[in-house]
Amino acid sequence: MKQINLITLILAMLFIVACKDKSRFFEGEYELTGRVLDEVTGKAIADAGVGIFAHKREFFSQTSPMVGYGYTDGNGIFKIRFPADEKNYNYELMAQENKNYFETSGGKYFSLNNKGKSTEDITLTPYGYLKLHVVGNKGGWTIGGSISSGMGNGGIGRFYKGMDSIRLHTIDPTEECRIYYSVRNSNDEIISQHIDTLPPPQPHDTIYHKIEF
Repeated sequence: MKQINLITLILAMLFIVACKDKSRFFEGEYELTGRVLDEVTGKAIADAGVGIFAHKREFFSQTSPMVGYGYTDGNGIFKIRFPADEKNYNYELMAQENKNYFETSGGKYFSLNNKGKSTEDITLTPYGYLKLHVVGNKGGWTIGGSISSGMGNGGIGRFYKGMDSIRLHTIDPTEECRIYYSVRNSNDEIISQHIDTLPPPQPHDTIYHKIEF
């Protein structure tokens, strides 16, 4: 009799553990609300696109469908409902507003709860601007190079002797800006190499820099 009672107790405990383990995964329609904010100023971003992506809980899985999408209102607030299956998927929140902000290079993973709703905020990095003025009048033949500035990386283009050109580049206001460039002669041989380091601009503001070669 004691042995039967012990077996019954063990089975009951295993059943309870199994139920608890299953209950910690949410399945059904889920509601996520939150705000999209400026990373530097903390201000709300209106009309930002917000997407929720589902990542399969498997090694080497490339299945990441978008399961929900919406836009922020005038106060930067969004509300998205999406079909959730937390047992089989992880969920990632991403946002974009391409007029004034860099697109997120990686989103924000979030956990679901059994209430079927939760709140998550996400930030975007604002554009800063570099007005690059290049003047070719010092004996070099061409220059070319690149800009390194957090999320605002890219080439500066090719400039030739006799040029007087101004180009506007988007740069990251959260990090200093470095301009790497080489001056070459008419045989395309490197005469000199340079790194100009500039302080970050204020968000949505423009800094000016001149290069003469």
